[in-house]
Amino acid sequence: MDVLLWVAQVFLAWICLMAGVSRLRLAALRDTVEVRQAMAGRSIVVWLLLAALDLAVAVALVLPWAFQVVPVLTPVAAVVDAVGTAVVWVRRSGGTGRMLVPSLLMIGLDLLVAVGRWSQL
Repeated sequence: MDVLLWVAQVFLAWICLMAGVSRLRLAALRDTVEVRQAMAGRSIVVWLLLAALDLAVAVALVLPWAFQVVPVLTPVAAVVDAVGTAVVWVRRSGGTGRMLVPSLLMIGLDLLVAVGRWSQL
């Protein structure tokens, strides 16, 4: 079970890391029309805060449990990521079936990590 949790944690951290980095890149290139459309009318401050949250979740999914320094942050980060994924799915698709499978996969992995790591505290 521990190996499965580690694989899920690293996978989710990688996705969060890539989301944070891509948001930072979009924020740096905010003067183009395509980037303004991708930012969906959000201000640059909100966009940078979302990027910082993605990067913080990526770090908190792996490092606290790996070094056993405040390991409770790992399941908390997984729950934060699950809520963030649900919010993004509802906002982008309006709750329709578009992007449902990847969103449910991420939420399921987040909940697996949260429950699995919480039970090991």
